[in-house]
Amino acid sequence: VSSFFISFSAARAFIEISNSKNIGLLVILFFFPIFFAYDALINNVLRQGFAIAILLLANFPYKERSLFGDISIIILASLFHSSVVIILPIVVFLHCSFKHAMYLILFIVSFVLYILDIPMYFKDITTDIIILTGVIDSSFVSRSINYNVGFNIFKAIALVFPVIFYFFMFRGKITLDQGVIRLWNYYFIISGIAMLLSSMPYHDRVMLYAWAFLPLLLAPFLDQIIHFLLVHPRKHQAATNSPVDE
Repeated sequence: VSSFFISFSAARAFIEISNSKNIGLLVILFFFPIFFAYDALINNVLRQGFAIAILLLANFPYKERSLFGDISIIILASLFHSSVVIILPIVVFLHCSFKHAMYLILFIVSFVLYILDIPMYFKDITTDIIILTGVIDSSFVSRSINYNVGFNIFKAIALVFPVIFYFFMFRGKITLDQGVIRLWNYYFIISGIAMLLSSMPYHDRVMLYAWAFLPLLLAPFLDQIIHFLLVHPRKHQAATNSPVDE
Protein backbone atom coordinates (compact mmCIF):
# COMPACT_ATOMS: atom_id res chain seq x y z
CA VAL A 1 0.00 0.00 0.00
CA SER A 2 2.77 2.43 0.94
CA SER A 3 4.70 1.69 -2.26
CA PHE A 4 1.59 2.29 -4.37
CA PHE A 5 0.79 5.57 -2.61
CA ILE A 6 4.31 6.96 -3.03
CA SER A 7 4.58 5.82 -6.66
CA PHE A 8 1.08 7.09 -7.52
CA SER A 9 1.77 10.51 -5.97
CA ALA A 10 5.03 10.89 -7.84
CA ALA A 11 3.66 9.68 -11.19
CA ARG A 12 0.58 11.91 -10.88
CA ALA A 13 2.72 14.99 -10.26
CA PHE A 14 5.00 13.99 -13.12
CA ILE A 15 2.11 13.61 -15.56
CA GLU A 16 0.52 16.91 -14.58
CA ILE A 17 3.74 18.89 -14.75
CA SER A 18 5.16 17.39 -17.94
CA ASN A 19 2.06 18.25 -20.01
CA SER A 20 3.46 16.18 -22.86
CA LYS A 21 1.97 14.30 -25.80
CA ASN A 22 4.58 11.58 -25.17
CA ILE A 23 3.42 10.99 -21.62
CA GLY A 24 3.47 7.19 -21.93
CA LEU A 25 7.19 7.05 -22.63
CA LEU A 26 7.85 9.75 -20.05
CA VAL A 27 6.18 7.71 -17.32
CA ILE A 28 8.36 4.73 -18.27
CA LEU A 29 11.45 6.94 -17.98
CA PHE A 30 10.11 8.24 -14.69
CA PHE A 31 10.58 4.82 -13.09
CA PHE A 32 14.00 4.35 -14.72
CA PRO A 33 16.69 3.42 -12.15
CA ILE A 34 18.40 6.81 -12.57
CA PHE A 35 15.75 8.18 -10.22
CA PHE A 36 17.21 6.16 -7.37
CA ALA A 37 15.46 8.22 -4.69
CA TYR A 38 12.20 6.35 -5.25
CA ASP A 39 13.79 2.99 -4.54
CA ALA A 40 14.89 4.32 -1.13
CA LEU A 41 11.53 5.97 -0.42
CA ILE A 42 9.53 2.88 -1.31
CA ASN A 43 11.72 0.24 0.31
CA ASN A 44 13.64 1.84 3.17
CA VAL A 45 12.41 5.21 4.44
CA LEU A 46 8.65 4.80 4.24
CA ARG A 47 7.63 7.57 6.66
CA GLN A 48 9.70 10.11 4.77
CA GLY A 49 8.32 8.64 1.57
CA PHE A 50 4.78 9.37 2.77
CA ALA A 51 5.81 12.93 3.66
CA ILE A 52 7.27 13.50 0.19
CA ALA A 53 4.16 11.92 -1.37
CA ILE A 54 2.05 14.59 0.36
CA LEU A 55 4.23 17.30 -1.19
CA LEU A 56 3.92 15.69 -4.62
CA LEU A 57 0.15 15.26 -4.35
CA ALA A 58 -0.13 18.96 -3.55
CA ASN A 59 2.13 19.79 -6.52
CA PHE A 60 4.52 21.58 -4.18
CA PRO A 61 6.30 23.78 -5.11
CA TYR A 62 5.21 23.67 -8.77
CA LYS A 63 1.75 25.05 -8.10
CA GLU A 64 1.63 28.70 -7.06
CA ARG A 65 -0.32 29.27 -3.85
CA SER A 66 -0.28 31.55 -0.83
CA LEU A 67 2.43 31.39 1.83
CA PHE A 68 -0.18 30.09 4.28
CA GLY A 69 -1.19 27.36 1.82
CA ASP A 70 2.39 26.15 1.37
CA ILE A 71 3.05 26.20 5.10
CA SER A 72 -0.13 24.18 5.70
CA ILE A 73 1.11 21.51 3.26
CA ILE A 74 4.49 21.33 5.02
CA ILE A 75 2.81 20.98 8.42
CA LEU A 76 0.56 18.20 7.09
CA ALA A 77 3.58 16.38 5.61
CA SER A 78 5.49 16.77 8.90
CA LEU A 79 2.90 14.56 10.58
CA PHE A 80 4.52 11.66 8.72
CA HIS A 81 8.16 12.73 9.18
CA SER A 82 9.43 15.63 11.28
CA SER A 83 12.37 16.32 8.95
CA VAL A 84 9.97 18.08 6.56
CA VAL A 85 10.07 21.15 8.81
CA ILE A 86 13.44 21.96 7.28
CA ILE A 87 11.49 23.05 4.19
CA LEU A 88 9.60 25.76 6.15
CA PRO A 89 12.30 28.47 5.82
CA ILE A 90 12.64 27.50 2.15
CA VAL A 91 8.93 28.16 1.65
CA VAL A 92 9.35 31.67 3.02
CA PHE A 93 12.40 32.18 0.81
CA LEU A 94 10.53 31.01 -2.28
CA HIS A 95 7.81 33.58 -1.66
CA CYS A 96 10.34 36.41 -1.69
CA SER A 97 10.94 38.28 -4.93
CA PHE A 98 14.45 37.03 -5.65
CA LYS A 99 15.74 36.57 -9.17
CA HIS A 100 16.13 33.03 -10.43
CA ALA A 101 19.90 33.49 -10.83
CA MET A 102 20.29 34.07 -7.09
CA TYR A 103 19.05 30.57 -6.27
CA LEU A 104 21.59 29.12 -8.70
CA ILE A 105 24.37 31.20 -7.10
CA LEU A 106 23.38 29.86 -3.67
CA PHE A 107 23.66 26.33 -5.01
CA ILE A 108 27.08 26.96 -6.54
CA VAL A 109 28.44 28.54 -3.34
CA SER A 110 27.10 25.65 -1.23
CA PHE A 111 28.57 23.12 -3.66
CA VAL A 112 32.03 24.71 -3.46
CA LEU A 113 31.87 24.75 0.35
CA TYR A 114 30.77 21.11 0.28
CA ILE A 115 33.66 20.05 -1.95
CA LEU A 116 36.11 21.84 0.36
CA ASP A 117 34.41 20.13 3.35
CA ILE A 118 33.99 23.51 5.06
CA PRO A 119 30.79 22.47 6.93
CA MET A 120 32.87 20.00 8.97
CA TYR A 121 34.67 22.94 10.60
CA PHE A 122 31.33 24.15 11.98
CA LYS A 123 30.04 20.75 13.05
CA ASP A 124 29.50 21.64 16.73
CA ILE A 125 27.74 24.92 15.94
CA THR A 126 25.50 23.26 13.35
CA THR A 127 24.64 20.46 15.77
CA ASP A 128 23.65 22.91 18.51
CA ILE A 129 21.44 24.90 16.12
CA ILE A 130 19.67 21.79 14.80
CA ILE A 131 19.07 20.52 18.34
CA LEU A 132 17.58 23.90 19.30
CA THR A 133 15.08 23.63 16.44
CA GLY A 134 13.77 20.39 17.95
CA VAL A 135 14.16 18.38 14.72
CA ILE A 136 16.62 16.07 16.49
CA ASP A 137 17.82 15.68 20.07
CA SER A 138 21.26 15.21 21.60
CA SER A 139 20.67 11.50 22.18
CA PHE A 140 20.07 11.03 18.45
CA VAL A 141 23.41 12.71 17.67
CA SER A 142 25.26 10.54 20.19
CA ARG A 143 23.69 7.37 18.76
CA SER A 144 24.73 8.38 15.24
CA ILE A 145 28.36 9.14 16.06
CA ASN A 146 29.62 6.55 13.55
CA TYR A 147 27.45 7.83 10.71
CA ASN A 148 29.34 8.78 7.55
CA VAL A 149 29.41 12.58 7.38
CA GLY A 150 31.29 15.18 5.36
CA PHE A 151 32.02 15.32 1.66
CA ASN A 152 31.06 12.32 -0.43
CA ILE A 153 31.92 12.18 -4.12
CA PHE A 154 28.88 10.08 -5.06
CA LYS A 155 26.45 12.40 -3.30
CA ALA A 156 28.16 15.39 -4.91
CA ILE A 157 27.74 13.87 -8.38
CA ALA A 158 24.09 13.03 -7.67
CA LEU A 159 23.42 16.64 -6.64
CA VAL A 160 25.26 18.37 -9.49
CA PHE A 161 24.22 15.94 -12.25
CA PRO A 162 20.72 17.46 -12.69
CA VAL A 163 22.24 20.95 -12.89
CA ILE A 164 24.17 19.88 -15.99
CA PHE A 165 20.83 19.11 -17.66
CA TYR A 166 19.54 22.44 -16.36
CA PHE A 167 22.21 24.26 -18.39
CA PHE A 168 21.47 22.07 -21.41
CA MET A 169 17.81 23.06 -21.22
CA PHE A 170 18.64 26.75 -21.19
CA ARG A 171 21.23 26.43 -23.95
CA GLY A 172 18.71 24.44 -25.99
CA LYS A 173 16.19 27.23 -25.39
CA ILE A 174 13.66 24.85 -23.86
CA THR A 175 10.77 26.92 -22.54
CA LEU A 176 10.29 26.48 -18.79
CA ASP A 177 7.04 27.69 -17.26
CA GLN A 178 6.96 29.49 -13.91
CA GLY A 179 6.06 26.30 -12.05
CA VAL A 180 9.16 24.48 -13.32
CA ILE A 181 11.30 27.50 -12.48
CA ARG A 182 9.91 27.38 -8.92
CA LEU A 183 10.86 23.71 -8.81
CA TRP A 184 14.42 24.56 -9.79
CA ASN A 185 14.55 27.35 -7.20
CA TYR A 186 13.44 24.83 -4.59
CA TYR A 187 16.02 22.28 -5.77
CA PHE A 188 18.85 24.78 -5.59
CA ILE A 189 17.95 25.80 -2.02
CA ILE A 190 17.22 22.37 -0.53
CA SER A 191 20.36 20.93 -2.14
CA GLY A 192 22.41 23.81 -0.79
CA ILE A 193 21.04 23.32 2.72
CA ALA A 194 21.71 19.58 2.55
CA MET A 195 25.33 20.20 1.57
CA LEU A 196 25.79 22.80 4.34
CA LEU A 197 24.42 20.22 6.80
CA SER A 198 26.84 17.54 5.61
CA SER A 199 28.51 17.49 9.04
CA MET A 200 25.26 16.15 10.51
CA PRO A 201 24.22 12.49 10.68
CA TYR A 202 21.55 11.56 8.15
CA HIS A 203 22.06 14.73 6.11
CA ASP A 204 21.37 12.53 3.08
CA ARG A 205 17.76 12.39 4.28
CA VAL A 206 17.63 16.12 3.49
CA MET A 207 19.13 15.37 0.09
CA LEU A 208 16.19 13.05 -0.55
CA TYR A 209 13.94 16.13 -0.51
CA ALA A 210 15.91 17.29 -3.54
CA TRP A 211 16.42 13.98 -5.34
CA ALA A 212 12.73 13.05 -5.11
CA PHE A 213 11.89 15.94 -7.46
CA LEU A 214 14.40 15.03 -10.18
CA PRO A 215 11.84 13.46 -12.56
CA LEU A 216 9.76 16.64 -12.41
CA LEU A 217 12.79 18.86 -13.01
CA LEU A 218 14.01 16.83 -15.96
CA ALA A 219 10.58 16.31 -17.56
CA PRO A 220 11.02 19.14 -20.15
CA PHE A 221 14.44 17.78 -21.13
CA LEU A 222 13.20 14.19 -21.43
CA ASP A 223 10.24 15.37 -23.47
CA GLN A 224 12.55 17.13 -25.93
CA ILE A 225 14.64 13.98 -26.32
CA ILE A 226 11.58 11.83 -26.99
CA HIS A 227 10.20 14.43 -29.39
CA PHE A 228 13.49 14.47 -31.30
CA LEU A 229 13.75 10.69 -31.45
CA LEU A 230 10.13 10.16 -32.55
CA VAL A 231 9.23 13.23 -34.60
CA HIS A 232 12.53 14.07 -36.30
CA PRO A 233 12.90 10.67 -38.08
CA ARG A 234 9.29 10.92 -39.31
CA LYS A 235 9.90 14.36 -40.77
CA HIS A 236 13.08 13.14 -42.42
CA GLN A 237 11.29 10.13 -43.87
CA ALA A 238 8.42 12.29 -45.09
CA ALA A 239 10.87 14.64 -46.79
CA THR A 240 12.66 11.70 -48.39
CA ASN A 241 9.43 10.16 -49.69
CA SER A 242 7.97 13.41 -50.98
CA PRO A 243 7.90 13.76 -54.80
CA VAL A 244 10.72 15.79 -56.32
CA ASP A 245 9.84 18.38 -58.92
CA GLU A 246 11.40 17.64 -62.27
